[in-house]
Amino acid sequence: MHIPLQYVYFIGSIVASLPWLVVFFFRKDLQREMLVMGLLFMVPAVIAEYFIWTVDYWRPITLEGTRIGFEDILLGFTNGGLIAICYEFFLGKKHLLLEKKNTNVSALFIFLLLVFVLTLLFWGFHVNSSIATPISFLVAVTALLLLRRDLIVYSLVSGTITMIGSIPVYIILEYLSPEFVNKTWLIGNLTGITIAGIPIEDLIYYFTLGCLLGTFYLFWKNEGLNPHSAVWHETFKNIVDRQ
Repeated sequence: MHIPLQYVYFIGSIVASLPWLVVFFFRKDLQREMLVMGLLFMVPAVIAEYFIWTVDYWRPITLEGTRIGFEDILLGFTNGGLIAICYEFFLGKKHLLLEKKNTNVSALFIFLLLVFVLTLLFWGFHVNSSIATPISFLVAVTALLLLRRDLIVYSLVSGTITMIGSIPVYIILEYLSPEFVNKTWLIGNLTGITIAGIPIEDLIYYFTLGCLLGTFYLFWKNEGLNPHSAVWHETFKNIVDRQ
């Protein structure tokens, strides 16, 4: 199949957003986190897309033909929401408040630390954004985990789920347009190493992003996950009982 490159990014953003709708429908207990984290990630992601990522990493062709399009906004929102809850969704866990206290300052510190490191590396030391971005994610999540070591496993699992979950989207995009990766990513600025046709930089990006976003909301709200919750068991039982 060969769809004009102009439409591939748009179609891909729609396809990548479908899981968001599924999760939002099945896990009402996660809806607030999905909406909050979606909005929190969307804004800085769109800004970074315009000023950083499209400079030396990739330049997707939007439906409008602009540097930033509807696709970036949609992906920023749905990616932020999905990645934040991937651990809870796949393992069927519910949130558990650890202690009621104000952690807004700590959460803001983590965010500002990320921005500082990314800005310093990209504009200060002229490090390619494909390298600077995951490094900034790693620095931020390391600081977060030093404050909440109980989230280490959640972080690593979230990163792994996010990375693996991104692969089908690339496969679909390459099926729609076999030249999508070569004509969208600035290959000359990357290592050239690919796995299943996917630039390794993207897989690293999604892993580190998953490690951070998968734990940020829990850190911010000072929550953990109830080890005894079994949401999927309850869901399937309710479905069976309705039959």
